[in-house]
Amino acid sequence: MGRRKTITVALDLGERSALEAVVRSGVSEMRAVRRARALLMWADGATAREIQAAGGPCETMARRWVKRYLAEGIAGLKDRKGRGQKRVFPPARGRLHRQARVRTA
Repeated sequence: MGRRKTITVALDLGERSALEAVVRSGVSEMRAVRRARALLMWADGATAREIQAAGGPCETMARRWVKRYLAEGIAGLKDRKGRGQKRVFPPARGRLHRQARVRTA
């Protein structure tokens, strides 16, 4: 495997304190804490493999979160809409279908 281009992250005091607040908060979602912690480690000079070894995301995801942070700021660390498995059919249709079967039975 070849060497990957190094991505550098320089956090100013406000950005660092915002990320540290997410990590320290007792009510933050775990995924937000992992992303913020990985970004802080990256800014401190850790490699993607070191971040993964410390319990962070895998190398690919660590790089993705760093790139999203550089492009969008702290808002880029939140989940985007449209994630997750889509429903197979609308719930309303399913309820009507079940009611129709009950009436005929």
